[in-house]
Amino acid sequence: MKFTNIVFVCLLLLGLAGACVRNEHRGEADSKFVDSLLDDNINILYSNPQRADSIFEASQQLVSDSEAWYKLELYRGIAHSFSGDTMTMHRMQNNVKEWFTKQKEATGLEGVYWNHKGVYNITAGKYDTAKEFYENAYKALIQSHDTKALISTCINLADVCFLTGHIPEAADYYRRALSIIDSTDSKKDLVAVHTGLGRIYTELENFTEAHYFFDSVKDKLTGISNHELFIYHLSAGNCFFFEKRYPEALEKFKQAYSVSDLLNNELYRMQCEVNIGETLLLMHKLEEAHKYIDRAMQYMVAYPDCDPSVKFYLKSLAAGLALDEGRIDDAAQLLKEVESITEIQIPRYKMLHYKRLQHYAAIRGNWRDAYRYMSKADEYEDSLRSNITENNVNEMRFRYLQDTTLLHQQILIAEYGEESLKQRNLIVMILSLAIIAGLISIVIIMVLRHRAHKHIAKQLVEIAKLRMDVIRNRVSPHYVLNVLSAALPKFRIYPELTQPIDLLIDVLRNNLLASGKMAQELSDEIELVQNYIKLRHYVAGEYPTVTWKSDGNVPMDIYVPTMCIQIPVENAFKHAFTEISAESQIEIALSFANEKLHIDITDNGTGYNPGRIKRTGTDTGTGLRVLSRTIELLNAHNKEYMQFDIQNMEAPQQGTHVHFIIPQKYNYSLGI
Repeated sequence: MKFTNIVFVCLLLLGLAGACVRNEHRGEADSKFVDSLLDDNINILYSNPQRADSIFEASQQLVSDSEAWYKLELYRGIAHSFSGDTMTMHRMQNNVKEWFTKQKEATGLEGVYWNHKGVYNITAGKYDTAKEFYENAYKALIQSHDTKALISTCINLADVCFLTGHIPEAADYYRRALSIIDSTDSKKDLVAVHTGLGRIYTELENFTEAHYFFDSVKDKLTGISNHELFIYHLSAGNCFFFEKRYPEALEKFKQAYSVSDLLNNELYRMQCEVNIGETLLLMHKLEEAHKYIDRAMQYMVAYPDCDPSVKFYLKSLAAGLALDEGRIDDAAQLLKEVESITEIQIPRYKMLHYKRLQHYAAIRGNWRDAYRYMSKADEYEDSLRSNITENNVNEMRFRYLQDTTLLHQQILIAEYGEESLKQRNLIVMILSLAIIAGLISIVIIMVLRHRAHKHIAKQLVEIAKLRMDVIRNRVSPHYVLNVLSAALPKFRIYPELTQPIDLLIDVLRNNLLASGKMAQELSDEIELVQNYIKLRHYVAGEYPTVTWKSDGNVPMDIYVPTMCIQIPVENAFKHAFTEISAESQIEIALSFANEKLHIDITDNGTGYNPGRIKRTGTDTGTGLRVLSRTIELLNAHNKEYMQFDIQNMEAPQQGTHVHFIIPQKYNYSLGI
């Protein structure tokens, strides 16, 4: 029994299974296409949202999976948001929500939806709402297979916890994202997670640990989005800033500023201008600091509804610049405006503000107020110190709990493995017996199938041989040859008939000799065809002309299928030309390369179209079909296939091209 038969059955079963999950595979393909598209265009989404929207809209026409379509709809909403069209963004988000609430298995899209809602709210300064949406996203994505979106949501949850002062919780979410990355071997988000952990340890004033995380991804910055690159440089700059390494901080902030120009994001640009301005102020470079802080103030004027914390920090910083420049009245006005801004959630901003109020009161000579403001600033600074200490303790506790959880899980897995070992052994034994019984059944079936196949194959071979014999003997060569041989001496008195009769006898004799062969030497096939052509030209005129071309290295003793050249040439004479003229041509080209014989038979007739061939009553119309079937049967018994092809010539040329490629060591035996 041949192994190929077993493989055939397995492939058949897989094909049936594949038909059942074709739609699922299509969904996976669409999902991968969309994810790849979003990765490739993430920078365009920030820098040119209108262009991104056009790309996503066009791509929606290319996907048939609904979830993939609605995922693109979400990102189109983000593009409209960046373009200032929040109404369209909300409409698109509502369409997505309406769709996934009706689905049972769209948890991945639901998670991405809540994640986007969180991003929108965090940019508007609504941190509590953003956190609620991120938590919804986390609950949905933990049930899906979209680990990429789950990592993104963990990072966003960590960011919002960081912004609201929940530092240990932020570290916990970053480490969850890190665990998912390690378990899936997905290193694409490693920069974002390590950057986040660097920010955490900067806030905890553990600068050694912070630099470890920033430095660990330095070599991975070329493969990330501009958005991630901006956050990395800004966060690393903050680390240097809090260490009071101002020149290094300034360099990082300027790198972030360059990336913000690529993103064309006003908020990011303002953040850099504030940080650069404050750093220059602390370096006593007042003229340069004034330029950057003034630009940042212009942002606040252009966006009056921006986050109140941003207004508070920016006006307080501008007041500090005015004090250092000696613009006392401007400083007084700015400090007064800062006092009117309430609901500030960031203690560090208030500490810096009270220090500036202390500086202002001291300049005015109001020592009582200066002392009061200094006490307030010290109170906030002590609170910050206490908070940093508490956060360090809680961060270590969260890390310990996470490590303990992993260890506990490993112990449970080991215990479960030990308890179930006997059950697995029993199951393996039962399955082994079942598999052996199944294999025995398959072997029996395959043996019976192979016998039937062998019997059918023999019948097909016999049929092919009989059909070829019909073609070779369709003019009764034995009979005609005997008659002509007897009559030829009587025709000698007519010299003009001697040559065509000699040719006819040669053609019939060669046909008769070839009728019992599956293959013959190339030289014999060429002689057969040349005699046939001479006979045709003698009877029907000198057109179409036949041209022979041959490389000098073509071996004439190579075997070819009997009549493989004659059948196409005969068809060309009979069917290629509606009207024969001096332009009618047939070309036979022979070449040999890489131990293979190439035979090309070309005419400039009307082309190959079997349906339009008119039957003359003298042809069978089966020559090319039987030749093709014979080659197919021969190929089944050869490792290296013979190639046979019939094609119409490409415009502007016309006609038919028949092409053979025959290996030199081709086996013409059809025995089974």
